[in-house]
Amino acid sequence: MFGNKIIFHFTFPTPAGILVGGTDNVVEKNDVFALGNEMESAPGATRTIFRGNKLIAFGDGIVVAGASNFVLRNFLKIAAHNGIHVVASADAASISQNKIAASDIGILVDGNGCVTDHNTIIDPSLHGVQTNATGGFFSHDAVTRCGNDAFEIKGGGNHFDGCKAISPGDDGFDVDGDGNTIDNSSSIHAAGDGFLVFGTSNSFTGSAASHSGDLDLLDGDAETTTSNTYTNCKFGTSNLPE
Repeated sequence: MFGNKIIFHFTFPTPAGILVGGTDNVVEKNDVFALGNEMESAPGATRTIFRGNKLIAFGDGIVVAGASNFVLRNFLKIAAHNGIHVVASADAASISQNKIAASDIGILVDGNGCVTDHNTIIDPSLHGVQTNATGGFFSHDAVTRCGNDAFEIKGGGNHFDGCKAISPGDDGFDVDGDGNTIDNSSSIHAAGDGFLVFGTSNSFTGSAASHSGDLDLLDGDAETTTSNTYTNCKFGTSNLPE
């Protein structure tokens, strides 16, 4: 499906403006305005590519329900709920180089083993990126001026590298999951904590925070013996023991 302009009106709850089934589909350079979800891959729709689309949605922008889907270089101008939602059945999705201008949550990942990289998320009302899943890789995603936490990490065993939180309304990185690796990532001007860590056995290398409203690092276990490790990190203020 290439180069269509679709204006789709209906009563909530609604199907998607574009609903894709089957395998090896390409949905490219469409301009879609929808009062429900914009684009959706059905649970059996594997290896679907959503690329270069422009979207305004009053539901979710793109819902990825099939495994091994690719969401590349899309521009979501408005999404009333999630900009991109990878549902729990949609493992191994690749979410790359998308720009999401307004949403509740910019990218919500419930599928395991997903890769998100070089996405730009601006002005979400809640979180920029939230993962409830495991085994994901998040690289060079940037979140600016979110209403709550920039990166909400509830799942375990994920790897974050080079991610940036800029002026979040609460925390830069809220790490509730266990066994995550967060390298070379940064938070600046968080209204709350730069890094808020209540999970265990998380590893931080080369990460930094500054100019936070509360602490640059708050580790929930720091008053006892934390199982989280911090190597070559720069936090101006923290509750770690001297």
